[in-house]
Amino acid sequence: MSTTPETTTAKPSNGPFPFAMPFTGEAWAKAMHDGFERSKAFWDEYAKLEAQGLAHARTVMGEQGKLGVEAMTYVAGLGHEWRKLAFESTKRTMDMLAGR
Repeated sequence: MSTTPETTTAKPSNGPFPFAMPFTGEAWAKAMHDGFERSKAFWDEYAKLEAQGLAHARTVMGEQGKLGVEAMTYVAGLGHEWRKLAFESTKRTMDMLAGR
């Protein structure tokens, strides 16, 4: 028996990822900063695309409004012409049947 106590060195644990390299403070901070910057760049680009989409939607809605007004005006004109033709043809038919 030996009188010197045995010393054991603890192996570093990487949790559920045994082959992962542990991050040091600087590496972790850099990774977090880089991830934040990429995320911010993504959302900034998303905001630009969203603004463009809203601008296009506003334009389309304005054009649809104009088109709707033109369509209603056209339909009203068609109705007027249809009534005019119907009365004229009815009058001619009545005149023809009356022998005029």
